[in-house]
Amino acid sequence: LIGVSGSGEFDFAADIADVIDLGRMIEVAVTGAADLLHARQATLVLSASGALIDTVTHGGEIPGLPTTVDELRSLVAQHTDRNRLVARMRADGSLAALVRGDHDELGMLVVRGREGAATTFDEADARRLQGVADQLATAVGRGLLHRRLEHEAQHDALTGLVNRPTLEQVLAAGCADPEAKGLFVVMFDLDRFKEVNDTFG
Repeated sequence: LIGVSGSGEFDFAADIADVIDLGRMIEVAVTGAADLLHARQATLVLSASGALIDTVTHGGEIPGLPTTVDELRSLVAQHTDRNRLVARMRADGSLAALVRGDHDELGMLVVRGREGAATTFDEADARRLQGVADQLATAVGRGLLHRRLEHEAQHDALTGLVNRPTLEQVLAAGCADPEAKGLFVVMFDLDRFKEVNDTFG
């Protein structure tokens, strides 16, 4: 673990390590971050390949979060100290940490509304949240890779359409569904397709 200590952080790392589906992982991470930081609310905004891909919230929406990749990128300088990311306090009393992966994935993890004996976040909370964000960066990279490999296994690389095995799965599921009202397959045959494909790819 980087910059964090204690059983709560180890539990968080173990929880997200057990999940490979990106959507589920993000949900687990946001809930785990809220529990770990004793926060009523937590939100993760995540981008990859130059686009926002997910925003997950626990306990209600936190206003004023980045809505574009450019806004996320502009925050990197504010959250960097001696070439390492550090969590920062926001004007509304929430605490924010950047999630930066090895490739182009970038996110922002924000917690708000501290509960317990202390009602405001402190420096120890900031270190803990950045440690959580660093753990999450590694897991997100793994989840994105899994999502890409799964997509490639189910889609044709040239057209982006579902491939034959995926089509067969969809048809089998449709035929087995007693609620289905009907299932239709339309085939198109292109004249001289082999010549066109061999010439142009």
